[in-house]
Amino acid sequence: MIGHYLKIAWRNILKYKTQSIISVLGLAIGFTAFSFTLSWIRYEMGYDSHIVGAENIYRVIRKDVNGNDLWKMNVPYQLAEYLRATFPEIESVTAIKRQKKSFIDKTSSIAISPNEWCIETDTSFFRVFYPGIPIRFPTAFEPDKKTVVITDKINKLYLSADSEIKKSATSAMNIVSVVPVVPKESNIFFDFVEIQSESPVDPRREMWLSDLHHIYVRMNPNTDIQSFEQKLTVPKEITNFGDQFYQLVPLRKLHYLYPEQPTFIKFSHVKIFAAVALLIILSGLFNYLMLFVSKIRIRGREMGLRKVNGSSGKQLIALLYTEFILILLCALFFGGILVELLTPQFLKLSLLDIPRDYLIKELFIYGFLLIAISLMGFLIPITIFLNKNLKDNIHKKNKQYGYFKNRFTFISLLLQLTVCALLISCSLIFFLQYRHFTHADLGFDRHNIALACHSGMDIDFQEQLKKDIPIDEIRNLAYIEDAIYTQTSLIPKFAGESSSFLNDSNIKTKPEEYYVTPDFFRFFHIKLKSGRIMHEGEKNVCLINQTAAKSLAYENPIGEMVGTYFKVIGITEDIYNGLPSEPPAPAIYYIHDNPDYGQYVLFKYSSGKYSEIKQSIEKLNEKSDVKIGLINLEEEYATYIQSERYLLILLSIMTGVAILIAVFGIYSMITLSCNQRRKEIAIRKVNGARAKEILAMFFKQYAFITVLSCIIAFPVGALIMQRWLEQYTRRIVLEWWLFAGVFLLVALIVFGSILFRVLKAAGENPAEVVKSE
Repeated sequence: MIGHYLKIAWRNILKYKTQSIISVLGLAIGFTAFSFTLSWIRYEMGYDSHIVGAENIYRVIRKDVNGNDLWKMNVPYQLAEYLRATFPEIESVTAIKRQKKSFIDKTSSIAISPNEWCIETDTSFFRVFYPGIPIRFPTAFEPDKKTVVITDKINKLYLSADSEIKKSATSAMNIVSVVPVVPKESNIFFDFVEIQSESPVDPRREMWLSDLHHIYVRMNPNTDIQSFEQKLTVPKEITNFGDQFYQLVPLRKLHYLYPEQPTFIKFSHVKIFAAVALLIILSGLFNYLMLFVSKIRIRGREMGLRKVNGSSGKQLIALLYTEFILILLCALFFGGILVELLTPQFLKLSLLDIPRDYLIKELFIYGFLLIAISLMGFLIPITIFLNKNLKDNIHKKNKQYGYFKNRFTFISLLLQLTVCALLISCSLIFFLQYRHFTHADLGFDRHNIALACHSGMDIDFQEQLKKDIPIDEIRNLAYIEDAIYTQTSLIPKFAGESSSFLNDSNIKTKPEEYYVTPDFFRFFHIKLKSGRIMHEGEKNVCLINQTAAKSLAYENPIGEMVGTYFKVIGITEDIYNGLPSEPPAPAIYYIHDNPDYGQYVLFKYSSGKYSEIKQSIEKLNEKSDVKIGLINLEEEYATYIQSERYLLILLSIMTGVAILIAVFGIYSMITLSCNQRRKEIAIRKVNGARAKEILAMFFKQYAFITVLSCIIAFPVGALIMQRWLEQYTRRIVLEWWLFAGVFLLVALIVFGSILFRVLKAAGENPAEVVKSE
C-alpha cells in the first residue's frame, strides 16, 4: 500500500513539476535562512546557562553623564567596595580582570600554563558565580606564590604527569582547588583564577579614575531592578571627581548586548532577519498549500470515484499526506545541502566558534518542527475537503471570495502578496536609510583622509611612541595633498573626557575634549556657526559645538567662561563621528600648545590613490626607525554601519525570494486556472472576445487582491520602519512616493506574471481546444 501511495504521489509531483520545484526551492531557502538565524539566536542566548541563579547576576557598567546611550564597560575597583557597603539588596559583589596570561616560574623560567584565560579577582568571585562550589581559601596569602584555582583542563594538560612543569607549578603556585571546566559559552570563561586578598594592595585600586575592572553583582531575587538602578549614582563627595552614574546589564544578555569582540551583525539585526526568514517559510508553505489544495480540487472527481470504489477517509488522507510529506522531505533535503554549502560563510559572518554537529542537531530539530507544524496545518483543508459529500466533489459550486472560487486560494495569495509588498517596502526604506548614512554630511570631511599612527606590538613599541612620526617625509610622498600633526582624531574617535560642568539650571554636562590646532578646522572643513577660530599661539581660549552650547544653557556663549580659565570664542556645528545611533556629544576644542608635535599625522590624498599611499608607507617603514600604521577614515566609518550593510544584503536576498515565491505562485495559479478554463476562453473567442478582454477578465481578479495586500502591508511596514528609524540620529522621512513606487512595482510583478500565460491561452485555436475538451 505504501508503495502505491508513493507511486501516485511521485506521478502527481511530476505532473505539476514547475509548481513542485517552486515549492521545494522556496521552502528550502526559507528553512536554511531560518535554521541559521535561529541557531545563532539560541547560541547567543545560551551564554552562562550553566550558572545557578544566573538570572540574578548583573554586570555594572557606567552610563554617560550627558544622558546619551553611551557606556563604559570598565569601572573602578572602588565601586565594588562602595556597592558592598551601601546597598543591602546586593547579596555579593566581585571585581575582576580577565585576560590571557601565562604563569612563569621565576626560578626555572618555565611557562606553567602558556597563554590561557586567567581571571584576577578575590575570594568574592566564587560567592557571586559559583556559591555551590566548596573552596577553602588560605587565611594568609603567601607573597611569593600565586594562589590559584584551576580547571580540570589545566590540571590534565600541564599538571597530571610528573614533569618539570608540575614541579615548577608546585613551587610557583598554591593550587587551592580544581574545578570543572567552564563552558566556552560564558562571559566569564576561565582556565584558572588568580586569587588575591580582599584587602586591596594595588594603590591604583583606590582611584575612582582608574577604570580597570569588570564588576558583577548577585542581586536578591526579590529586588526591583529598575528601581534599584535609579539609586546607582556615586556622588562626587565619594569620587572626588564628579558624580558617576551606573546601570545593570543581565549576565545572560551581556554577550549580545555589549559584545567584547567586534561583530559583523548586531544581535538585534539577527532577530530581524530571523523574523524575515520565518515570513519566507510561511509564504513558501502557504504557496505550496495553495497549489496543493487547488490540485486536490482539480482531482475532486478522482477522490469521489475512489470513495465510490471503497476507499476510506483514512486511506485518502494517507494518499494526500504522502505527496505532501514527500515535497517537505525534498525541501528539507535541499535545505540541508544549502546549510552544508553555506556553513563556512555563516560561521565567518557570525564569528561563532561552534562545532558543525551543533548546526546539524539544530537542523534536525527545526526540520522536525517544520514537518509537525505543516502536517497539523495541512489537516484542516484536507478534512474540510474530504468531509464534503460525493455530489459536492463532482458538481462544484461557484461561490467566490474576492473574485476567487476558493477561500484558501484567496487567503494564500493575499498572504504571499502582503509579505512580498511588506519586504519590498521595508527593504527600500532600509536601502534609502543606508544610502543616507553613506552620503549624509557628518559635519566634517572624511573622504580621502587617513590617519598615520605608531604601529607595532613588540617590546620596543613604548620607545617608538616617544618618537615623532616623520610628517615631512609623508608630505613628500606622491599623491599627498595636505598633512598636519594632531593630538586627536574624529574617526576613530580619540577624545578626552573633561570635568563635569553645571549650567544655571544645575544640569550636569560632561563634554568631550579635543586638543587641536587652527589647521584642524580647515583640514576637516568644520563649519562655524558663530565666532571665530583660535589663532596660533593664543592662550586660554576654546571653541564649543552646538550641543555643548545647548547643554551649558548660555544665552550667548561667545565670551563666556568654560571652567575657570577658558573663554569661548566660537561655536562650531555638531559633528557625527560616532555610531549612527549616537547623538552628537557636547565637545570643547582647546588649542594644542605645540603645532609641530603630535601623536598622529592626518593627511589628505588624491582620490583613488590609497593603495599607492599604503605601498609608499610600507617602503618608508623599511628604512625608518618609526613604524607607521594607517587608518583610513572612510573605511573606519564603514565599520560603524557594517551591520546595517550586511542586514541590507540579507534582506535584499530574502526579498528576492519572496518576490519569486509570489511570482511563481501567481503564475502557477494562472496556469491551473487557464487549464481549467480553456473551453470557456475558446467559446469566448468564438463569440468575438479579443485577447485584451480575456486579459481584463483575469486582471480584474488579481487587481483586487493586489490592492488589498498593499493596503495591509503599507501601514504595517511604515509602523515597523518608523520605529526602526527612531534609533538613528540622522534618518530619512517616509514620503508617500515611496509606497506609491512599491505599489507600482508589486502591480507590475503581479500583472507581469499573468500576462505571458494568459496571452498564451488566449492565442490557442478555439476549434482545437473545444475538440480536445
